[in-house]
Amino acid sequence: GGGGRRGDRTLARARQAAKRRTFPLINSQIIAAADTGDLELLMSTVEAYLGQMNLVNLSTALHRLAKLTAADAEASEALWQHPALPALMEALRQMLQVAGTGGAPPQCQALSNIVWSLATVQVVDEAALRRIAELASTHLKDFKPFELASLLWGFAKIGETTPVAVSCSARLLEV
Repeated sequence: GGGGRRGDRTLARARQAAKRRTFPLINSQIIAAADTGDLELLMSTVEAYLGQMNLVNLSTALHRLAKLTAADAEASEALWQHPALPALMEALRQMLQVAGTGGAPPQCQALSNIVWSLATVQVVDEAALRRIAELASTHLKDFKPFELASLLWGFAKIGETTPVAVSCSARLLEV
């Protein structure tokens, strides 16, 4: 009968609730690792949780990596060469593809932090930038002024060296 389906729905809801509780835990682990100032520890923490991260977790990881390496050329080089960076960027691209598809607006602060972080660490990912520009342009009214300013700064900074960022951000200014 129908009891099996109800049990399946209950189990699915329980899994979703557990997943929602996991995201803040992941963020706290990322922040704790970043606070040590140890790039390798932060990257290994990101690697360990990568498959369980949501967009906010990915944003936090990139933001903390940017803050940790921004003023340190040697640390920046280590980040660019780190074998986990491509996996992080792939996870980001995948998460951005599903962002905003459920009807709810994407997390504007996460999008803003991601573009700021990519600009700060000088990592240009055309697919991620295009998707963020697409999401941001359709949800512009949901951005707080500082989020929008940070987003536009990031696109402008990347645009200094990469023309693709200029074309991505142009649609944000077509208001």
